[in-house]
Amino acid sequence: MNDVAPPGAPDPPQPPPKPATGNGSGGSNKVLLIVGAVTLAVLLAGGGYVLGKSKGEDDIKAQYEVGQPKYSAIYEAGQQAGQALGRQQGQQTGEAAGKAEGTKAGLEKGEAQGVAAGNVEGANTVFDNYSSWEVGGYYVVQIGQGQDGVNYTLASRRQIVDGESYRLCVNDPQSVCVLTP
Repeated sequence: MNDVAPPGAPDPPQPPPKPATGNGSGGSNKVLLIVGAVTLAVLLAGGGYVLGKSKGEDDIKAQYEVGQPKYSAIYEAGQQAGQALGRQQGQQTGEAAGKAEGTKAGLEKGEAQGVAAGNVEGANTVFDNYSSWEVGGYYVVQIGQGQDGVNYTLASRRQIVDGESYRLCVNDPQSVCVLTP
């Protein structure tokens, strides 16, 4: 058989056209339909996610509103922790302040007691050089030069006796003599 027709003969019959494989308008419609369906599914899923997330967040927020049990539980736990910490810090601050105040008061009291004891000791030391003193008695005393930081001391003493007269001794003007009548 000859595929070439003689001149002037009619054209041989043509086979029917093949369906389009995506290059025509029918294939494009399918692709657009699929892309549209996927896009719609993504939008619906995203919208559902956003709505669900928002609803879930609102539900959780509602559990922690003032007066709700979870709010009260958190509030009470925070209050207890704050009070415990406050007591601990207050105790430490109070102890430190008390220690400082007590130390200062103790030093002041100790110093006052030390000065008082020193005065008593010093006063007794002045009179300790002599074995006895008569309370209420009168004495003629000679003041002497002190030592070891003490300014003065009693160098000598003589108790005044009723009926006697006294004056500085002629041979030793640093001493007191009894005059005889």
